[in-house]
Amino acid sequence: MRFRTYKNTDLTVSEVGFGLWTISTGWWGSFTEGEAIGLMHKAFDLGITLFDAADTYGNGLSEELIAKAFPNQRDEIVIATKVGYDFVHHGEARGRGQREIPQDFSPEAITRATDAALKRLKTDRIDLLQLHNIRMEQVYDDALWKTLEKLKSEGKIRYYGIALGPAIGWLYEGVNCIRERDITSLQHIYNMLEQHPGRVMHDAATEAGKDTMFLIRVTHSSGMLEGKYTDAYLAQAGKDAPKYTAEDLRVISSPIDFVGLNVYTPDHYVIAADNERGFTLAPFPASFPHMNAAWLRPGPEAIYWVPRHVAKLWNVKSIYITENGTSGSDQPAADGTIYDVDRIMYLRNYLTQLQRATSEGVPILGYFLWSLMDNFEWSDGFEQRFGLYHVDFATKRRTPKLSASFYRETIARNAVV
Repeated sequence: MRFRTYKNTDLTVSEVGFGLWTISTGWWGSFTEGEAIGLMHKAFDLGITLFDAADTYGNGLSEELIAKAFPNQRDEIVIATKVGYDFVHHGEARGRGQREIPQDFSPEAITRATDAALKRLKTDRIDLLQLHNIRMEQVYDDALWKTLEKLKSEGKIRYYGIALGPAIGWLYEGVNCIRERDITSLQHIYNMLEQHPGRVMHDAATEAGKDTMFLIRVTHSSGMLEGKYTDAYLAQAGKDAPKYTAEDLRVISSPIDFVGLNVYTPDHYVIAADNERGFTLAPFPASFPHMNAAWLRPGPEAIYWVPRHVAKLWNVKSIYITENGTSGSDQPAADGTIYDVDRIMYLRNYLTQLQRATSEGVPILGYFLWSLMDNFEWSDGFEQRFGLYHVDFATKRRTPKLSASFYRETIARNAVV
């Protein structure tokens, strides 16, 4: 087992942790107390020291399991838990699955919840206390953060942070909390299939010069990267879970026809190094350029390396770039033309790298530009324009931008112009 120490702390944790929600909520199958504790002991024997619970998991059960599993190993484990959901009054209303219940982040409630967690854990301190799925209101609630500092000064908690998500949502709560508060840790979902909004949060910490560390969960995308539907994924999906038979699974496990990749921006750059991984990550400097959307850093090499790696690692024979493009300010000039030369620059460089990949035999069979026209862009709404055609959202009038001419010519010649 390898270990990491949270920046500017003495909090050292195993790189792999044990999430108690899997054995305490009933959402991922039923476990007897003996089975749950047996799994925790197995994890501990394999070197895992980080055990992550929440007071709402099993209405306190996850914390009780830690106390029962490790009555004599308190100094050998790191306990992380979460507070914020009012399960005392609403726990039975949740039913099966991850349906949210009312929250209470008042100073009194957080203090009360922390004291109750300490009692269930049978310990005098919590190593990492996380606010569970805060909203923007809590990001700017000074009384809440003063309460956390008070709990820390009293020795009841060593460090504090936040835990957010499913994968979709909580982008700005995470980003703003990183910028505005000195949190030790932010827990969120991140894996090959679900990198948004996590990657934006990572970038926010770098840009703000913060030492925020990230506790990653659902690294296997609820089993989707393992070639099967797990009980955990099905329970999480609830009524939206797929209905399938053994024959369906046989078909699903068949070789795929193609892989679609959305490629916009690099996650990081790497530097060759004489270590176990063979490289180190190079942080983005503050001066690194970005497009109109702050998260969209141009890195044309990404559209070369991503399909190349996918083809090699997964033995994929057919790849399509299903999304690539950039936002721009796209304001009409005095003559009515939208001179989006920044988009042309972006596309020309990315398409050049794409041609580099195909010339080396990477099996890229198609490319889809995002997007034909300006539209409603997820959490950015109408603020970010990605289209080749400008849309006046008030009148719905559509006007081709300069990039539309560039892309039309590129298609006609089947070559970068």
